[in-house]
Amino acid sequence: TTTLEAIASLLSATPGFNPTTLDEIGVRTEQLTLAGDPVVVGLPTSVAGSLADRLAPVADLVDEEESTASMLPIDDERPTEWTTVIEQLATSALTDAAVTLIIADLQQQFIEIRNSVGIPQGFSFTLTGRRTTVPIKLHNSSDAPLTVRVRMTSSKLLFPGGDQTVTLPPQAFFDVEIPIEVRTNGRFPVTLEVFTPVGDLPLAPPVRLTARVNAISGLGNLVTGALLLVLITWWVRHVRQGRRRRAAQESSLNHPVRTSLPEL
Repeated sequence: TTTLEAIASLLSATPGFNPTTLDEIGVRTEQLTLAGDPVVVGLPTSVAGSLADRLAPVADLVDEEESTASMLPIDDERPTEWTTVIEQLATSALTDAAVTLIIADLQQQFIEIRNSVGIPQGFSFTLTGRRTTVPIKLHNSSDAPLTVRVRMTSSKLLFPGGDQTVTLPPQAFFDVEIPIEVRTNGRFPVTLEVFTPVGDLPLAPPVRLTARVNAISGLGNLVTGALLLVLITWWVRHVRQGRRRRAAQESSLNHPVRTSLPEL
């Protein structure tokens, strides 16, 4: 079906040719004439050269087109235009030089779209809880919303949400919230990667981040607060008991039975 669509597209773009079915040939056939004489069109029995060398570059171009197209909105017309052009590359009607130029032009369009996503440089962040989130700020410099997949990995940290697929608004920054679970305290390397939603095509080289984990400090603050509460409770109880003892002593001194006893 893909081959026939490409042939039909080439025929429709060639003056004097119209695609038709075999059944229609016997019913409606027009004869091409020139100055009243019939014109006979002869097709060669073979074509010089081979198209085998094009197949691998065209296949790679198809994969790159699918990956880049997955970033675009579903109503974007560019993927349809790219597919139409790519389907016409596997034909001897185009020279190798022309195919090379077409491939280079398409690849440049793909690169411009992928380069529209700005990824932060390496930075450090501090984690003070067992479970928290870290915002990763991405930028979309294009005029269309772009969908990307964000991945963070580390041998000492857990990322329960897995890869985050998000859509970046056009001409704006966007914070991607990455959930993180801490295993232990320390200073650990983290790798940030951003891909196309389909095909795992990286939008930039991996970015090295550094995580400083002080999760135990939160528990220490809790223990310190609990000890302080116990100390305050003991002090309040001690003050109250002291007041009660003083009040009891004062009341015993002023008791009428005690004051009426004769002196010895």
